[in-house]
Parts: sequence; C-alpha cells; structure tokens
Amino acid sequence: HRDLHSSPTRRSSDLYPQIVLPSEMCWTRDNSKIAMVAQLESSPHRQLLVLHLDTGKTDQVADGKTVAVTPQCWSPDGKQLVYFAGEKDPIGPGVIRILDTASQASRDLLHGGTNCEGNILCANPYPTWSPDGEWIAYFQGKAYWAIHPSGEGRKQLFRRSSALSPLQWSPDMHYALYADCCALRDTWRCMCEIGRVHVRRLADNADVEISGDGYQDMYIPRWTWIQRKHSK
Repeated sequence: HRDLHSSPTRRSSDLYPQIVLPSEMCWTRDNSKIAMVAQLESSPHRQLLVLHLDTGKTDQVADGKTVAVTPQCWSPDGKQLVYFAGEKDPIGPGVIRILDTASQASRDLLHGGTNCEGNILCANPYPTWSPDGEWIAYFQGKAYWAIHPSGEGRKQLFRRSSALSPLQWSPDMHYALYADCCALRDTWRCMCEIGRVHVRRLADNADVEISGDGYQDMYIPRWTWIQRKHSK
C-alpha cells in the first residue's frame, strides 16, 4: 500500500511478481487488503488469496478451482471475508464460509448448494456482505436471502427464480443491484437480450431494469455502486 503511493510508476508485476492471472478481486474499505482468485508462481493451481498491501504478505485461503468471491466480500472492518466453496466447482453444491484474517481460520456459515430445479442456468449463492456488517446476502432456491454473520436471523429479501448474479447492496442498503436471465420465457425482446441488470428497492420491491445487453453482464455485472459524499 505504501509502495503503491510512494512509487506510482512501478508496475504491480514488479511489486507482487508471484501472483499470476488474478480475477474476482475484492478490496477492503481501508484499502489494506485485496481478496482474489489467482495462481502463484510456485504452484500451477489457482487459489483464493488475500494480499496484504502494507506488507506484501499473501495468505492462501482455499482451492481456487472451487471457490467464488464477489465485489462485496469483506466485512466493513476488513477483518473477515465471506466466500463460497463448492464441492467440485464454484457453482455448487457447497458451503458459504467466513474467513477470520487474524487467525486465518475459516468457519462454515451456511451449508447447501444451488437449487437448479426449474432454472435453465444455475448460479452459486454468491454471498455479499452488507455495508453495515449486519447481513450476508446470498441466492438460493429461486430467491435472495440474508442471514446474520452469526448464522442467525435468516430472512428472504425477494424472489427471482431466474437470477444469475450476486446481490450487490447499495451503500445505504435501500437498493440492490442484480442480474437475471429470462431465456425464452417472457417476450421476443427478452429472447434477444438473454441477460438483464436490475435495481430493486428493498422496502417495497419496486424493480427497474437498467440494462439488457446480453451475456456480458449476466453472472457478475460489471457495475458498482458509488457513494455520494455530502458537502458540509
């Protein structure tokens, strides 16, 4: 982290040459750590890694061939990481786990896998941590759910049988961003689009489609929320 600021012209490959082909990256709010799925030069296998930007230390968390992380994978204090670990692949079945970065130990939060019945394409639960730290959202059984990090208080947020993405919380937690696939179900227009991106107001489930440009945004939309800073 300090190196990145003090040497802006240096390439990331110079600072962290051991990391190869990174993907599914997720940054802590304090900019101290990045979670990613990548290979290390010392191993041909993909791993779920946590990179400590202040020291350059890299923690190997889990087998990268079977895990998935989302853009909202960190707790607000950056001390815990939520991820999905499939039994055979990142789609499921499997278990949602929480990593404690201090002890480097992971605990199981929720067992189970993707319920693909009646769904043409399957999606893994894609857990996301809410901005206030109180909830972890995930997709299961044709609906989005939320559960406390303790494993208590499970509740349904809303149903969407064709959902194919993480639920991404807005900074104020009033709205959710997600993608779905209508795949030959609704209209001729839908048949041409395949993938659609929505914003939903969680208080009353008001929903608006904001994009319908096909496969590009189906699984993990290439979108992110920006928090507006209010002037004093």
